[in-house]
Formats: sequence, structure tokens, C-alpha cells
Amino acid sequence: MLRAYLNDSNTNPEDLQLALNNMPVSLPAQINIPQNIFRELSGTQLVNNNNRTQQQIDNPTWPWLRPGEDKAYNLAGETLNHKAGLAVINSTESGGPGKHFKLVGGELEPELLDMSLQEVYNMAYYNPDGSKSRIGTGTTPSGKKVIYGASSHAVGAYQFHPGTMLLAAEAAGIPLTTKFTYKVQQELALAWAKELGARLEEGPTRRNFQILGSGGAWEGVGKMTYQEFVDAWHRYQQEAASGPNWT
Repeated sequence: MLRAYLNDSNTNPEDLQLALNNMPVSLPAQINIPQNIFRELSGTQLVNNNNRTQQQIDNPTWPWLRPGEDKAYNLAGETLNHKAGLAVINSTESGGPGKHFKLVGGELEPELLDMSLQEVYNMAYYNPDGSKSRIGTGTTPSGKKVIYGASSHAVGAYQFHPGTMLLAAEAAGIPLTTKFTYKVQQELALAWAKELGARLEEGPTRRNFQILGSGGAWEGVGKMTYQEFVDAWHRYQQEAASGPNWT
């Protein structure tokens, strides 16, 4: 009976409380269910609303990162060092559970994840009629107007400039028809780091630090000291080794 209630996407906390209290006497006489629970869209996980931002509560259907999805052990990469390096970049460029559909300046646009790489590029530079758009503005394929916080038009968890994103896609062999999902963003970041000459498999070397923080790479890394870079790398390396996705 309890399983049925938990798997029913229409179940609310009050109904669940009533069902539990009417179960056989072998169970505790009263089982209290917190009233501030939130059901993920999959209908299989209950998450405390206290751990969610107001934007998440107000927009429950948006494709927010699930708990642990951006942990180092869940990131792309062949080795612990690849995952750690990716996590370091990730931690400096964008933030929050909507980091993967964030525009520079902070505007969130969930449609970004359903757009192809070519559409992400076009949104930054072209109007729907094919004419050049005004710097700092864009239009999604559905016709929604967006505002970038700077002239860079950077987007996503790794804040890729659209032109750089296309170069990274070419380096990775990713077709421009591919959707700009969180996983694809990770693959683009790994490919761009390699294209610039970084060797993430070697760990937090000074050379990797200089490359990843260079002008053509990630500004956030460039603002770190080398010791901060090393400490963060080792921290994420341990996190990558501790997770269930590492084999």
C-alpha cells in the first residue's frame, strides 16, 4: 500500500499521512510525514523543499540539476583527474541548480537545453529573420527574447562564448545538430581544454593552471591563485573517487 502511494504522482502528503495512520497496529501508532516535501518530476524521489531555491519552488517543471548531478563523480571524463579538472572549471564559471541553462549575467533560460549547438550560436547573433541581432540580446527558437549580461553572449555551466563552443564541438567531433545538454556541455569543456593544450590526466600542474585560466579558456580559473587551484583539484579528485559512478 505504501509503495502504491509513493509511486502515485498524484499523492499528496496529507493522503500519505492518512494511509500510514490507518495501517495495521503492528506499525507505530502515528507516523508523521513532513509537510514540506517536494516530489521530483520522475515521481520516485522526495526532496525537502528547504534545500531548494525560491526559483525552483516557483518553477518546478524547469530542468533543474538533480541532487548530486554536478558532483565530480557524475561528471564526464576518463580518469579521476579529468573529472576533477572539469569540476574545478565548473565551480568557477556558473553556479546554482540552473547553471547549465544560465546566460552570462544570470538570466535562466530552460529552452537552452533543448536547442542545438547551432541554435545556441544563432540565438546570440541573429534575429529569426536572419538579420544580425543587437549585442547583448537574443531570440530563442520559440521566439522568446533573452538578455545577456555582457557582450560576450556566454552560456551554460562552462559559460562558453558561442564561437568558442563551435570550435570545441569541431574538436570533439560533435555535430552542430546536437542538443546543448549538461552532458554535452561537459564534453565540450573537456574537448576545449585538450584543444588548448591542457593535459588534465596529469593533474593540477602549473601548466594546466596557466592554460585553463588563459584568455581563451575560463576567466574563473584565471582569478584563482595556483594554490587555490591545486587545493580545489585535490578536493574534487577525492569527490570523484568517492562516488558511485566511478569504475
